[in-house]
Amino acid sequence: MLAYPKRILENLNVDVLKVLARRMDLPKTLTRKGDLIEAMARKVENDLQGVLNFMSHAERLLLAEAAFHEGRISPRVFSSKYGISAPLPNPWMRPDGAVLTALMFERNALSLYEVPKELINALQDSLPEPEPAKVKTVDSLPASYAPSKRYSHSPNQPPRPLRVHEGEKAVFTELRRVLRLVQGAKIKVTDKGRRPTDGAVRLISTALSPSDFDLKSPSEETSKYEESAGAVRAHAWGVLIQQCEWAKPRAGTLVLTECGKKMLNGPDVSRYKDGVEAYLNNDDFDELNRIEHIRGQSGNAKRYMTPPSERKIPIVDSIFEWPVNQWVSLEEANRFVFASGNDFVVTEQPINLYFCEFQYGHFGDIGGELEKQYLRALLMESLATLGLVDIAYVFPHQLWPELGDRWGSDDMSFCSRYDGLLYVRLNGLGAFVFDVSDTWTPPVTAEETRNLFALLPNREIAITRSKKPSPDEIAGLEMCAILKSDYVWELSAHQILTYFESGGSMEEITAFLTSNSSTGIPDTVEIFLRDVAKKASAVDKGEEALLFTVKDEATAALIASDSDARKHCFLAGSSRLAVPKRNERAFRSALKKLGYVIPS
Repeated sequence: MLAYPKRILENLNVDVLKVLARRMDLPKTLTRKGDLIEAMARKVENDLQGVLNFMSHAERLLLAEAAFHEGRISPRVFSSKYGISAPLPNPWMRPDGAVLTALMFERNALSLYEVPKELINALQDSLPEPEPAKVKTVDSLPASYAPSKRYSHSPNQPPRPLRVHEGEKAVFTELRRVLRLVQGAKIKVTDKGRRPTDGAVRLISTALSPSDFDLKSPSEETSKYEESAGAVRAHAWGVLIQQCEWAKPRAGTLVLTECGKKMLNGPDVSRYKDGVEAYLNNDDFDELNRIEHIRGQSGNAKRYMTPPSERKIPIVDSIFEWPVNQWVSLEEANRFVFASGNDFVVTEQPINLYFCEFQYGHFGDIGGELEKQYLRALLMESLATLGLVDIAYVFPHQLWPELGDRWGSDDMSFCSRYDGLLYVRLNGLGAFVFDVSDTWTPPVTAEETRNLFALLPNREIAITRSKKPSPDEIAGLEMCAILKSDYVWELSAHQILTYFESGGSMEEITAFLTSNSSTGIPDTVEIFLRDVAKKASAVDKGEEALLFTVKDEATAALIASDSDARKHCFLAGSSRLAVPKRNERAFRSALKKLGYVIPS
């Protein structure tokens, strides 16, 4: 028999108990709290199904969701799934707002409501298991988007043409070009944030195929006060290659890691998948930081921000359940994140974030709008750049889909550059990387011409294309050659040795020449490269040493030949001794045994 935990009712006031008793059709003569509790407990124990029948449809749905999820259900998850408010009790519940779910929920140590363990099995036997949430797709994309009049920043705006970016078609071309720039030591990053500098962003933009997202408003709608949305993918690549562990900073410049060098050799979706996994677990960068109008992120609010991985992973878990190659509206994608139980929060204290000025512009209760802004940034800044999702968007100016009613927003063109994101689609590459499908077939695209030059026996490199090499191709050429004229380079031992000094290898140079030469590598060039490599390996890596001057050659020879001292020093000329710094203490000790000392 069900043993009902009366402690639930003991925490309710008598006026609320009376209302609940009437809804359960108990006698009106019950007025004392103790009598009410006993009668209501017996009713639940003896006729649970009858009590459930007294409840509204929403109350039964809420109990079923909780019972089949270990007794807990987030109000936001419930409202996202069913489109109605969760009829949960609360500590300040008034009689006119009493809900029968108060019979089944109690507050835990974290002040969250949950169904006690004593009731879970009985509720599972009495209620049908809820259907899992399903994402709704759209049959086709509209040609344009008519801005909503929700906010009055700029009413009566004309329709905007929809722009589509299909990421998987270009991602490996872009990645190879960006990694080539890294290989050529062209990508500078800031010391503190490790984000690409403005110059690096401009350089990366030349490697994009197609060009970066078109976020400019039409010239006829642009005013002199309008903000520029700025770069998206051109900035994102400088961050993502670090998060995916393909590059790392060294003295303010990105250099390739071993994983990055392997990715440079060609598209390898298995290694790419490993890189994306590293990105999802990386907490060094936060996409929300790219929404510059949201201030306070690096100040007092920083301590309350959740780790980015705790947001990225739930979002991706919801994307697992999207049908492949079908468009989903941004509104629906946001709803489904929470409806599927993959809820997340950006900050535990949104009041520390603000527009313009903290005193007037702080956020306070924003009802999930901050999470929606983060979702926009994640999808458009990172996942679309990585080619895992396709997106459809318009320029963001004066849309304000979120946070438009906040103080200080009137003087801004947009909350974020991602405000125009309208639709998103999980593509084949994303399905493979996220383990939705077992294989990936690259989309049919026009093959990128790899034959950049002809490598001649006299070591000249003749550019065979009519247009000049791109910056990433120039970065590859600069590893091993010098420019002689607009379309002719020449292999240079000095350039190759300089590249070796920075950590490069002959294998990387050979791979570049092989993949870009229409003539292969001539025998004379192979001999030249082997000779350079042989000389480069002739001298081992050095170490710090101390150089001591001895008064005469005989004494220097005596010390250098001593059975103990010679283990720690080397003759450096006729009357000098070189002592590796790590051997200094042992050398001084051996010297003292011979009757000598080094003065301070």
